[in-house]
Amino acid sequence: MDDAYEPSYVELGDPVEVFRPSLANVIAGFILSALAVFVGLLMIVVITLIANNPKEKDDLGKAVAIAIVGVTGVCFTVGGLVFAWFSLMLCSYRVEICERGFRYRSTHRR
Repeated sequence: MDDAYEPSYVELGDPVEVFRPSLANVIAGFILSALAVFVGLLMIVVITLIANNPKEKDDLGKAVAIAIVGVTGVCFTVGGLVFAWFSLMLCSYRVEICERGFRYRSTHRR
């Protein structure tokens, strides 16, 4: 442990109870992130197929709809990946209730 954090560690005393994220919450985070990535990629694929359909006429409404749904699909995909990364980081968080206070600990590398 780093010397800069040692005094506060000693001042708070021994941990009385430790809270960790539930495994069910982490798994739910991964399921939601996988669902968001799947929906985002599906939106991008559908919009690509609609945009390349030669049977339909091109108009401004179709172009706006393609742009809005395409941007939404990209946002869902990126948001799902960020949520998966956050769920993975959540595994290393701890809150320790000590005799004279509490401390937050994170063991992941930045």
